[in-house]
Amino acid sequence: MKKYYFLFFLLLNVSILLAQTKQKVTSWGALTTSYKINDNFSVQLNTQVRGTDRLKGTPLYLIRPMLNYKMDNITVGYAFTENYKTVSEISGWLPEHRAWEQYVLSQKISFLNRKTALTHRFRLEERFVATGIVDGERLKKDSFEFALRFRYHIRTMIPFLQKEKFTSGAYVALQNELFVNAMKSDKVTNGKVVDQNRAYVALGWRFSPKFDLEAGYMNQYSVGKTASDVSNNIVHLAGTIRL
Repeated sequence: MKKYYFLFFLLLNVSILLAQTKQKVTSWGALTTSYKINDNFSVQLNTQVRGTDRLKGTPLYLIRPMLNYKMDNITVGYAFTENYKTVSEISGWLPEHRAWEQYVLSQKISFLNRKTALTHRFRLEERFVATGIVDGERLKKDSFEFALRFRYHIRTMIPFLQKEKFTSGAYVALQNELFVNAMKSDKVTNGKVVDQNRAYVALGWRFSPKFDLEAGYMNQYSVGKTASDVSNNIVHLAGTIRL
């Protein structure tokens, strides 16, 4: 079991170990609401507010509706999102259609004498990302580029108090997610293998099996295409609703 702890903390700190980078400080807020239609189908809505560096600019607002089909530990899904891009100093929102297939593996572990689980999520994303063209003073959709991305997400929640079943109370959350460009596109990706890494630690409270709220620190390490890499230090507030 020690090897899994080593892997977890190695991934948790990989964004800090990579290199000297440009530092940013921001804050993010996120709310994820999911509704189970039946044993196979569910819908999910992820809304986010992302602040700019030191809150000097206009925040970004993201709304991502998703449709999921689950069979055992395998899930396929679709999401629509919009990305804020800048072309020739003109900025605007460009759409992205995203399909994915994922496999989730859960391991029962003991951490600080508390029984919990370590969850691994392996996701392959087929991305159809719009490229932009400047039309007057506006950024408009030009065409769609295809890009393939792999994401590995690892997470554990450690309750403060040991219970037979964790339905409410305080917890610590540890997670890391690595983004890898499985097929590079110079137009919509950085043209490199590693896209970004997100390391996260938080304190949370489970109000009920249907609602979690947590606050913590996230380091988003983004690998630059031509400019230097960026280490984004984020104060993160997240809520999860399960209906």
